[in-house]
Amino acid sequence: IGTMVGDSNAALDDNGSVTPPSFITSPDSTKAIGILSTPTSAGGTSIAELFNVDINYGADGPQGSPVYTYGLTLTDDHGHSVAAGSSTGVETNLVATNLDGSPYEGDSVAQRTIYLFHAADGSIVGHVGNDPNGDVALHIVITGTASDPQITVEQYLPIQHPNTGSPDDSQLLTFDDHDASLAINLTVTATDGDGDTASDSKTITLADSHNSFVSIQDDGPAITSMYASGTVIQDETPGVQS
Repeated sequence: IGTMVGDSNAALDDNGSVTPPSFITSPDSTKAIGILSTPTSAGGTSIAELFNVDINYGADGPQGSPVYTYGLTLTDDHGHSVAAGSSTGVETNLVATNLDGSPYEGDSVAQRTIYLFHAADGSIVGHVGNDPNGDVALHIVITGTASDPQITVEQYLPIQHPNTGSPDDSQLLTFDDHDASLAINLTVTATDGDGDTASDSKTITLADSHNSFVSIQDDGPAITSMYASGTVIQDETPGVQS
């Protein structure tokens, strides 16, 4: 939190005066230690620009503007889609830091492992432990507008980094199983002049067992599109790891 010598991204994601980790069981952006979003079309390569949409209305022409619907999808370790509101958690390779004086002091890596859940509102929530009522570590949500959406990542807890010899190593948000994934889906619905309707959907993977659009640096996470240029850097609270 705040500026750091030699680290140009340290203050980019600061969330007002919030500095300590927040041990809460439901996302509340006012208590996140850091928040960042992917660019809008005016600020870089946007989410909308990851999809190539071509609509042909034929001789009837359009009845109105097409409808674009974006959504996050989560796939479990059996390759099955996790429904919004489900209690099924999907294991990631992220682990909450064993903070001195925190609820996790003395807990094992397994107890501090972060699982992703598909919330009823369509967002993705990373809870500590395979428990939909566990503390929130991350919250991934679609924000912005229907025509120019963004993906926003809120970080609530510091993440453990394996390389103790580096103060700025990165940890990807990846999955423990090769069948699990996080993706964004676009459904386009078009209606022609005489009321005929057609829909089509496409999905772009954001994270799997090897790659991810989110990497959390020891001093902050980064969101990097795997399909387009542009990176945003998010700062993690310094000095709170044991």
